[in-house]
Amino acid sequence: MEYRFEWAWWFPRQLALKEFRIGCLEYEFVEMAENIISVHIPSDADFQPKRVFESFRNFFSFRKRYFPQWENSKIYCESWLLSPVLKELLDDNSNIIRFQNCFVVETTDYDSMAVLDWVFPGYKDVSVHLPENTSLQKKMKNYLLQGGKIGWSKGYLKESCLNYVIKVL
Repeated sequence: MEYRFEWAWWFPRQLALKEFRIGCLEYEFVEMAENIISVHIPSDADFQPKRVFESFRNFFSFRKRYFPQWENSKIYCESWLLSPVLKELLDDNSNIIRFQNCFVVETTDYDSMAVLDWVFPGYKDVSVHLPENTSLQKKMKNYLLQGGKIGWSKGYLKESCLNYVIKVL
């Protein structure tokens, strides 16, 4: 087994004890005018709904015990995974769509091409050379080559999802 930090710029957040990996997700305590909790999806995350809800439940217990002052903070996620466009590319049984359904999307920056870093690592531009190793890559490549944009979205955890997780705690 090998341990390493995939993204070097992420390390200070973990070292400062502002971000914690709990199950398949990471949670960052972001101090602002209104403190928020930012959910991050690691590249190796088991994205099955059961694992996602388990992570939320374990995080809520963790937060209650170690960070009770953050209990009423909104939980946000910023990712290509929240892009509304994905509902056109994936079916309702997709783990990505199930994750999306837990969030209310507030904004989407359709000019962001950051999705390439995650779905097509090592590629900086849309071209016929993008790999097609997964069904997501195939669908997304075709969509992008036709001029479509995936973007980067920001949303907050829905009250209904939050209540479901709390109820099963």
